This record gives sequence, structure tokens and C-alpha cells, in this order.
Amino acid sequence: MSKQPYPDGAPDTFTLALETQERRLREKLLAQQPPVGVSVLSMAEVESQEIAWLWERWIPGRMLTLLGGYGGDGKSTVMASLIGRWTTGGALPDGSAVEPINVLMLSAEDDVAYALRPRLDLHGADPGRVFVVRGTVRGDGRTRWLDLKTDVEVMREVIETRAIGLVVIDPLSSYLPRADRNSEGDIRDAMQPLLGLMEATGVGIVGVMHIGKAGSGRRASQRLLGSTAFTALARSVVMLADLPDERQPEDIGVAGRLKVLQVVKSNYSIPPAPMLFRRPLDAPVLWLGRSEVDIEACFGAGGRSPGPVATERDAAEALLRELLAGGPVAAQEVSRRATAAGYSASTMRRAKQRLRVVSERREATGAWFWRLPLLEEVRPEYQDLQV
Repeated sequence: MSKQPYPDGAPDTFTLALETQERRLREKLLAQQPPVGVSVLSMAEVESQEIAWLWERWIPGRMLTLLGGYGGDGKSTVMASLIGRWTTGGALPDGSAVEPINVLMLSAEDDVAYALRPRLDLHGADPGRVFVVRGTVRGDGRTRWLDLKTDVEVMREVIETRAIGLVVIDPLSSYLPRADRNSEGDIRDAMQPLLGLMEATGVGIVGVMHIGKAGSGRRASQRLLGSTAFTALARSVVMLADLPDERQPEDIGVAGRLKVLQVVKSNYSIPPAPMLFRRPLDAPVLWLGRSEVDIEACFGAGGRSPGPVATERDAAEALLRELLAGGPVAAQEVSRRATAAGYSASTMRRAKQRLRVVSERREATGAWFWRLPLLEEVRPEYQDLQV
């Protein structure tokens, strides 16, 4: 009988992290030794495998997919729409059938009770199939932020015990706290444990990412904030954007802006046709079939934005509306989110003014909070309205 590595029971998070670091140090020392030969594999020994698609031609299983878009453009809402279908076995937006799966969410930017659960309920998700990582528990019982570079072993236990088929990381950069997101070497090193986790468990991962400001001649897949290593490591990159203003209908105030979802990089399939969708006011995402306008046209001819000032202003306002939709948010949190999305303090101040956002100070803590204005604050004629 083989000796049990942990005779007193399962190791705690700190022990696992320490052993992982020791193993990587040994591997690094071995890698520094001069090679003594070349490893060669005969293709006769390789067995062909088919891709296990979570969404055929869009999101592969066992691999990394990136979902990119401007802050506030609806990336998290689109994921909620898909999770609603994945967890109940409903048809995906293109009509393809899907078996129910369990989903694990890492969400750094949305409150579980005020944002995640209402959004999932709106899209008909089965809450019993959705799990949220709140952090990692240390040996002393404290919970700390999850780091994808060091904590994938404890994630693996959750994935296996709860039969997780998909992991959604929103946004991906928030769970790489010690990595320079603009350094190719740093990102490749930080992402290696995650890639190994997918291979070992068969789970598919969707990493949500923000895109940067307009740049001349940049293709859609080149707009993701951070190193090009993100795109290189992903097997599929999906992006969303608003249709150009001249193609928007007059009812956007109620029915929502028309948007395009499109695969801009696919390693294992011919990319499918772009899809058109919109988010009506207080309603789930409405999928409208194939879009005749592609994502590059949404960003402007030749991959250029139709107007960086207008695009930045509109996106900043959309981000602020999404942030405050569930109620007051601390001003410091708004600032952090805006910085992560690439917006300056002056841009957010202008967005605040245009939306008539109200600043209020909490007497108990002295902290400032931002909230959307009440109807009677914007329209005085509603001051006496009883709801």
C-alpha cells in the first residue's frame, strides 16, 4: 500500500501553495541545466481528438476563451444570458442545443446579491448550478483574494467535486494581482497554471477583458487591454460592440442599443457569422440572429473608431450606469473600476455630470458614495408622485 502524503487529512491552502512554489522552484532549477538530448514524438503515437464545444465554433471546452468589449457594453450581461442557457439546457443564441452544465464564477466587479443573482434570475439561470468563488481560505481561517498563478490547485478541488463544466473569470486581470498585464513573459508565466488546470480537468474557461481606446489600424483582437500574450494563449477570442450610430433605431431608449457579438480569433474552427442582439430596458438579452454588420465596422472602417472622444464618453457613461444600477457605490470603488477600464478621472467627472449622478456622504464612516438620481430629482413634476 502506498504511503499517504497527508496522513492527518487534506492539507490546508497555505500548505498547498507552499508545495506548489517548491515544485516550481525545482522545475526552474532543472530547466536551467543544459539539455542532454531532444524529445521527439512520432505522430503515429498521437490519437486525434475532437473539440468538446461549450458553444460550437464560439467557446471550446478544455481551453481559454476571451470575451472583450468596452466597459459597460454588456459583457457580463451577455455571459448571464449564456449561463441561463447552459445551466438549464436551453438552446444557445444560434439555436444549437446544449446539455445542462455547472458553472463556477469569479466575479471581482459585481456584488453577488445586488448584481449577479438578479442578472442570472432575469436570464432564467438555474441557481443550483451556479457557484461563486469568494476567495481562498487560509490555515488560520481567513479568506484572501484568489490568485490564478498560485491558487489553481484549490480551484481544481472545487471544479472536480462540484462537476464544473465552465469557469467564468470577470475580469481576468483582477485575478492576476502580481502579474504585469503588459508584460508578455509575466502573463505567460502567470497563465501557465490555469492552462494546466483546463487540461487536467477538461473545464472550459471564459476570461472577460476590457478593451482600450481607439488606435489607428488596430484589428478588433488587438484592442484587448494588456499584453498580446492574452490573445496568443486564448484559443477563441469573442468581442462585442455597439452598431454604428447611423444604424441604431430610434427606440434605443426603451429597447436598447443594437450590438454585435463576433468571434475575432478561432484556432480550431472557421469563425461563425456575427450575431446581433440588444438588451431592452429591465429585460433579458434579446438575440436577433445574424448581423449584416461585422465588428470591425462597429469600431470604424479599417478597424478605427468613428470618434475616440465620443466613443470614450459614451463608454464611460455606460460603465457608470452599469456600476450604479444596483444602488449606491463607494466613490473609491467607482474610481478603481474606471481606472481598470482605462478612463481618466476627468472623463468620469464629465460622465457623472451628464448622468446627474448624486454624491452623498455616509455620516457613520465619512465615505462618499455615488448613486443615480431619483426620478423626482431629474423631473420636478414627479416630486409628489406616490409609488
